[in-house]
Amino acid sequence: MDPRRYYVIGTPTGEHGPFSVEELHDALGQGIVSRQHQVRTSLGTVLGTVGSVVSRSQRLNPLPGGDSGMRRATRFTTRSTLMAVGILVAAAGMYAALNLGQAAPPAPPAPPQPDAPIVVNVPPSTPLAARFVPAHAPSAREEVLVAMPPVAVTGSPVRDLVVWDGGAGRGWCAPKESALIAPSIPAMARNGHAVVHLHGDGKTWAYFGWNWGARFPGGCSDISGMRSLLVAIRMDGSVKPDSLCIALICSPTKAATRDIDILSRFPAISDGAWHELALPLGEMATGSGFDLHTACEIKVSLVSHRALATDVYLDAIGFAR
Repeated sequence: MDPRRYYVIGTPTGEHGPFSVEELHDALGQGIVSRQHQVRTSLGTVLGTVGSVVSRSQRLNPLPGGDSGMRRATRFTTRSTLMAVGILVAAAGMYAALNLGQAAPPAPPAPPQPDAPIVVNVPPSTPLAARFVPAHAPSAREEVLVAMPPVAVTGSPVRDLVVWDGGAGRGWCAPKESALIAPSIPAMARNGHAVVHLHGDGKTWAYFGWNWGARFPGGCSDISGMRSLLVAIRMDGSVKPDSLCIALICSPTKAATRDIDILSRFPAISDGAWHELALPLGEMATGSGFDLHTACEIKVSLVSHRALATDVYLDAIGFAR
């Protein structure tokens, strides 16, 4: 039977045909005919509209090579989706095979704490510069002796070098209108000797310096072989500082060591009692320009968020190996 047996009638341009099913479908897709136009056979039998004939023909006999663009797009999308799913499944299988039996990767180690104390035993005769390096230096950690925090010492520790215990000396203070320094208040002394008395009043800051002998021949002290600054300290008053720092000064350059904030490391000194402290010379001197061979002065700095009303007493200033 001739497959080209469909004629489209009733179009504005007259009758079209004959068409096979495929050709009728293509004509519909190209807009030559519409779905509402009537279709007849070669014998004149009206079969219905173009849309009904095409739909019925596709249900009974799907077109092998004449799918519309929409049908081809749908089939292509389905095929692409199936391929993508297959690729994902295969990739997941390969990943599982490669990682089968492997434990989860360990968590990264915690970063090192460069300021943690690390102690290396060294002979007391080793020069100070060789015994102490900054905690952040790039040296091997097992070779580093970092600065240790101030230590509260009980009793009276041995001082290998005493630079002031009630003898000669001279002081300065600032601001002069609200601070004073006096070398002798025996009643406050810890061991029956005179003390250095520092008083700050009315300002939120005060600085003090006590020179134990640089202005005298041979008055400077060589502390290059020492390890710790030892000092007895007492703090009292109705408004105490938030920070109490101690440093050393050398002659003749007047270069100072780094400040050590005593209150932040040892808050108990604010209780009004005497305390013995050992301060690490290594931490104080490293990177400061301070000359360990010409130490001559101790400096005390007070800072507060309120106006000070504070007394600080120093006694038995010395050094230990």
